Amino acid sequence: MSRNNLLRVTQMNAIYLDREIEKSFQQIIEDTIKHLPPSMVSPVHTEINLLIRLGLLKYSVFDKGSTFGQQLLNIKYQDISAFKKSLYLIFSSLEYVKCRCELWNPSHSINKIFLKWHILIKILDLINTAIFLRHGVKPLLIERVLGLNQIYSSQKSARTFESKYLARELLWNGFIRDECKHEMCTLWPTAYITSSYGLYSYFLLYLLKGKYSVIVHYYQTG
Repeated sequence: MSRNNLLRVTQMNAIYLDREIEKSFQQIIEDTIKHLPPSMVSPVHTEINLLIRLGLLKYSVFDKGSTFGQQLLNIKYQDISAFKKSLYLIFSSLEYVKCRCELWNPSHSINKIFLKWHILIKILDLINTAIFLRHGVKPLLIERVLGLNQIYSSQKSARTFESKYLARELLWNGFIRDECKHEMCTLWPTAYITSSYGLYSYFLLYLLKGKYSVIVHYYQTG
């Protein structure tokens, strides 16, 4: 596999891991400050979430050239300059500006401008997702705007089945387990079967309405 030929699922997994990591930090902060008076926490709640996001981006994209989700999957941005890193942080903060303006003065005319931009960005994001599904590059709109390409961090990283990779997959299953809150649905850890031909499969075992069902997925990796 070419170093530049990343699987779509790998790129999407990195995005979901980044989101779950950010949610985990937000939950830790919320648990820490939950005993403080609401009048003290509520006014700065938006700023707290912004600092968490910027902190994660600073110690990942800005310092390492890849997000934490990408690092877990051993991929990175190709030749990302300091200028693009700065723009990455700025663009990631635009949602905060929109939310703060809405809280500051909901009836202000600038909120109408932000709303139009928000709708435009969502449409462009939808178009970008369709392009990504077709061509398999740049799953995020910010990556397409900044011209960022993802590559494997090393030649040996192209979907190898070693203990480190399986540990990451188990971590991903842990995040999925947290999402599966329905009382009739239980997700067991993934089991793998590998072979010298590069085939592997995994089994998801669900408990639904008192009956067991097994879903089998397999991929050709060689």
